[in-house]
Amino acid sequence: ETGTLSETTPGPDNLQSMPLAPSATDIITVSPGLYRYEETDPGIVYGGTWSNVNGANYSSGSGLRTEGIGNTATFSFTGQWLEIGLGETTDAGKVEVTLDGVSQGVYDLYGRGETRALIFPSLSSGPHAVTLTVVAQDNPFSNRNWVVLDYLTIWDGTALPDGTFEHDSGRVLTSNNWRTFNNVNASAGTYGDSANKAWFYFMGDAVTIRAITTSDEMRVLVDGQFITKFDLHQTTNPTSTLSLEGFGPGLHVLELDEYRGVSVLDTFTTPGIPPFYQSPPAGSYTRYEEDDPAWRYNGFPYNTTAPSWSFSEHSVASNHYAAWSDTLSDTISLTFTGTAIFLGFYTDDWGGLAQVSIDGIVQETLDTYSNEPNLLTRRYANLTPGPHTVTVTVLDARNPFALRDRVRLDFIDVWDGTPLPDGTVEAEDRERVYNSDNWSLANDTGASGGTYVERGSTLWYPFTGDSVSLTLPNNTAGREMRLFVDDQFIDFLNVYSATFLTETIALNGLGSGVHLLRLEAYRDRALADTFATPGTAPFWQPPDKSGYFRYEEDDPDLRYNGAPLPQAPTSWSRGDGVFALAGSDGQLVSTNAGSDSVSLTFSGEWVSLGFLGGSSDGQIEVWLDGVSQGVHDLYRRFEDPVTIQFGNLGSGTHTVTAVNLGTRHPNSSGTHMRVDYVDVWDGTPLPAGTVEAEDASRAYYSGNLGTVNQPDASGGAYVSDGLFSNASLWFPFTGDSITLQAWASSSLDEMRIRIDGVEQPPLDLFSTAAQTRTISFAGLGAGVHVLELTRYRSDMTADAFILPAIPANFVYPPPPQTGIVRYEEDNPALRYNGYAYSQTVSSWTYDSSFNISGDYSARTSATGNNVTLDFNGSWFGVGFESNSLTG
Repeated sequence: ETGTLSETTPGPDNLQSMPLAPSATDIITVSPGLYRYEETDPGIVYGGTWSNVNGANYSSGSGLRTEGIGNTATFSFTGQWLEIGLGETTDAGKVEVTLDGVSQGVYDLYGRGETRALIFPSLSSGPHAVTLTVVAQDNPFSNRNWVVLDYLTIWDGTALPDGTFEHDSGRVLTSNNWRTFNNVNASAGTYGDSANKAWFYFMGDAVTIRAITTSDEMRVLVDGQFITKFDLHQTTNPTSTLSLEGFGPGLHVLELDEYRGVSVLDTFTTPGIPPFYQSPPAGSYTRYEEDDPAWRYNGFPYNTTAPSWSFSEHSVASNHYAAWSDTLSDTISLTFTGTAIFLGFYTDDWGGLAQVSIDGIVQETLDTYSNEPNLLTRRYANLTPGPHTVTVTVLDARNPFALRDRVRLDFIDVWDGTPLPDGTVEAEDRERVYNSDNWSLANDTGASGGTYVERGSTLWYPFTGDSVSLTLPNNTAGREMRLFVDDQFIDFLNVYSATFLTETIALNGLGSGVHLLRLEAYRDRALADTFATPGTAPFWQPPDKSGYFRYEEDDPDLRYNGAPLPQAPTSWSRGDGVFALAGSDGQLVSTNAGSDSVSLTFSGEWVSLGFLGGSSDGQIEVWLDGVSQGVHDLYRRFEDPVTIQFGNLGSGTHTVTAVNLGTRHPNSSGTHMRVDYVDVWDGTPLPAGTVEAEDASRAYYSGNLGTVNQPDASGGAYVSDGLFSNASLWFPFTGDSITLQAWASSSLDEMRIRIDGVEQPPLDLFSTAAQTRTISFAGLGAGVHVLELTRYRSDMTADAFILPAIPANFVYPPPPQTGIVRYEEDNPALRYNGYAYSQTVSSWTYDSSFNISGDYSARTSATGNNVTLDFNGSWFGVGFESNSLTG
């Protein structure tokens, strides 16, 4: 039967031996005597129905495929060496290869490599005929029976010249869509890249590949056999080279396979240039990534296992990838020799349950659910010396909060019991420090060796012994990181500094044996300088939560729907950055789901709940030790902190809970509850005296606050807000009185003041001469109080707090008016549509102008909006702003 290919399908009379000199556009001359024949070459005779299939990884971008049992492709040629390029996919079938009438075997093309090259070297000189025959696929993993022919390459024995060959040389064949880029570090000033494949034919025992450094990986195959991955991620060199040897005499074909990212190519050189790559031996501590050939998926290497297993990319994962399945009873296993292992999982809201077994004995069931993308590491130590097998099994079960039952395994670390070397290790040392493959190298003379790593997601540092130190750069790009050892959370690490400096954190009491330190980016990217063992004093101590302590919204002691935030349902979300600047520490946790709750069990006699109110916030009910404390409305016309305090609780343990009711104020557009913090006081008096506003051990700050150096300020500096609105500062104190010292100048306006959540008159910060301004509060009563300062009309400053109060240099509050009384637009007595301005409809807003009383007016364009004032008097007047837009 003559196959269906096109109107010019070659017939049986095309079976003559093809000439070596190319005579058609479907033949590519690689070198004299070496030719590639594309699948559409007229010399290839097809039996049965074959159809075109496009594929970015195919030579010339396409192949011909069939799944008919018995269908054939036949090619006659003269040469000593044959390469057959085939497709390799999860819906592939099997093909029998016959040379000169003799079967060369049946090849199962099922796999994930996208292409498969079969090499038949050392053929006798003279004519040959090769036939591909589709046979029945009995691999249970395959979805179909497709056989794809991509190309045939023939060599007649003519020697290929040695030398260095550029990426665009005729000796280099590529699939489609390769691009050329200029780069001063590239040979001849240019290099090529593509998300596809390249082939290089060479003679002899060795070859060298040179590439431009990127964050990607390529697979390198020679004569159809996988050799190694070529990792192009470097933090130091602009180019990377890989030299390979041991292939023996004769012709060879090297294939570069885009693997993770793009293929990048500068040059090939033959013969290869030392030093030559050697497969690294397993050390005393070895990380097996998800694509390591030693892993078994359902008992098979990844390339030939069930299609239910896949790889997925995650910025926080080791080497950026993890293996996943959500199919019941799918397994990952590794046979190893060692006394301890670590399993690293990637977790998120799709995470399901996984069972871990060692040597057939179940160790535990793990929950891989998390509220947001996260990591989970499990340590299994004290194994007997010798071989073991660890198995992770996907279960058909999940956390009730989870959306799927997917299990994603990131890495398996093995330790053989040999102590790891002590000393200092640079964070960029990829032999000792594992990373998420998205780190950059930065220079600063203040760093160890003049360099440090930055802008990455995760670092892992394995070590042995009871203690460890890590040195972190602090700079203007630093934010907050998280530190774990053996997956136990240690602390949040704030690495912001106005000038570059380094700080060292040392941990001890970890116990003997092997440990795994993990440093994570938490709010923005992370940075690191060095790690060292043993650690040196002073050693880190857990936060002291006695006295007065603020539990920020992400504190591990808080419970969201009964779970720590990382395990809370996805109705809760964490926000920071520009949309959470008004929150303490510049971060909030929010929900709009009715019945969602946040709670804290604590020891103390006073508690204060901090929320952020706004135009889409709803109503909550607060409970204390199981007793309702009433409903509280979080709706505010503009974003504003909301404080709810309870005192005189008595000593002992208490539980405070806030429940989102899912109801709202008539003017609110939503039912959000935005949790900011919970403050607790145990009755211990706080120190008196003068406290600088920039003293972070006593004051708490929202985002958008900074320090301004000013010689005339107390301590030479004061705290001020930044470009964005709604900055706040909280200062807790004990005693009956306090003096606030603020900075005043001609460029400043008003700020708001609250004490224990109760609004005080605004403080005017305008002064023709820049100076400190003090105001005092007395008669507050014994116990704890919180002074809260909030930006109001474009400004907020704080210089110092003085306890107890001293005589003030500024009259505050302003004396009451008599006779003619002016109620400015923001007076609490005014009602806008029947509500105080802070809770009126959003169609009212404040405008500023230098031509009106107090520089501000309340504006609306909505028909029916109204403003009212109840007053006692015999006369009134109303002032309006008039301009071209008023009605």
